[in-house]
Amino acid sequence: MTQVLMPSTGGRSRHDLTNRVFGSWTVLRPAPSKNGNTHWWCRCVCSEKEIAVATQSLVRRRSSSCRCQTFHEEHGQARCGKKTKKYRTWCKLIDRCTNPNSRAYAACVGKLHPEWTESFLVFNQDVTDPPDVVYCQFRRLDPAGRFEPGNVGWKIYRQPIIPIPIRIHPA
Repeated sequence: MTQVLMPSTGGRSRHDLTNRVFGSWTVLRPAPSKNGNTHWWCRCVCSEKEIAVATQSLVRRRSSSCRCQTFHEEHGQARCGKKTKKYRTWCKLIDRCTNPNSRAYAACVGKLHPEWTESFLVFNQDVTDPPDVVYCQFRRLDPAGRFEPGNVGWKIYRQPIIPIPIRIHPA
């Protein structure tokens, strides 16, 4: 790797990242610095759009794509960065039942239908869509049972009453 002098760094030398690949990013050329941080114009494998990414984000693996890898669009549940309630529920369920650092892990470990762990598409086919209300929650019908087809559903809650504080102004 060669060191080049870049004018955007105030004359300090730095590594040239041009044409290097970091995750799904391909570095194209230097970009204007922002807040004193060096940036690079990068292109993700999923598009022709160029995005400025900080050097630290690339080198320290904080950014590996334009988030196209996060939003699995092949199932149609995450478009333009907005995930559906059903998809968010599936992500949380996977985390609760497979992540030892999750608070609910002890209660959920081993209770998730194995096919749901592997694929959202299977979960999407097995579970009904959530009702179009704000206050609903994905639950097991039998709390002692597993998260599997036939034992899950959506529970609707009444809208919580939020007390409005009353202010008394002295006369």
